[in-house]
Amino acid sequence: MAGDEAALYADSAYVGPRTRALLARHGMADRVQRRGAWRHPSSAAARARNAEIGVTRSRIEAIFGHWKRHRGFRRTRFPGLARMRILAGLAAIGWNLWKGARFRSLYG
Repeated sequence: MAGDEAALYADSAYVGPRTRALLARHGMADRVQRRGAWRHPSSAAARARNAEIGVTRSRIEAIFGHWKRHRGFRRTRFPGLARMRILAGLAAIGWNLWKGARFRSLYG
């Protein structure tokens, strides 16, 4: 975490008391999707909450999916977290430039 995050958007793998305690300690909102268990389906409120969270998650997952399929982000290329952060930052800059150019060509 960089320290300026407002919320954690994640799937049900991150549900748990340790994650909630970490989020509370950092003052972040819990946007982790919930899931039902076998023979205990999710409530209507949980499904509505998941749908609301899913709107944001789907946009982010689409970008990461594109990076993994087309930009070689299936595996790390460099040893060390600092180099991978730089590479991910450059990929994000490239993505934003590509989106901006596409938007400009479509809408002037």
